[in-house]
Amino acid sequence: MFPFSFREFLDYKGIKQADSLSTKKRLIVQNAFEEYWETGGFPEVLDSLAIEDQNPPGVFHTILSRDLVERHDISHPKAVADLAHRLVDNTASLYSINSLTDILNL
Repeated sequence: MFPFSFREFLDYKGIKQADSLSTKKRLIVQNAFEEYWETGGFPEVLDSLAIEDQNPPGVFHTILSRDLVERHDISHPKAVADLAHRLVDNTASLYSINSLTDILNL
């Protein structure tokens, strides 16, 4: 499943789109973009966030286990999870193959 585009996300949230935006409408769209950025625009994530007992970290682990570990039959799922957490926690950092290998060897 592909994530929503931002335009599709606005439609999903019921926010009308216009060529010119008032200050209030611009604020609504900016807040919607922050939500879009945090949730990634995945429809299932948005639906699960509407249910209070579901949380985004659970979705993160589900994506890791189903889309990576199970699909590619990865023999060391903990290493993949550790690497994914490291990459997500340090998104602004630069990495090389050697530095990623070092992370996996820890």
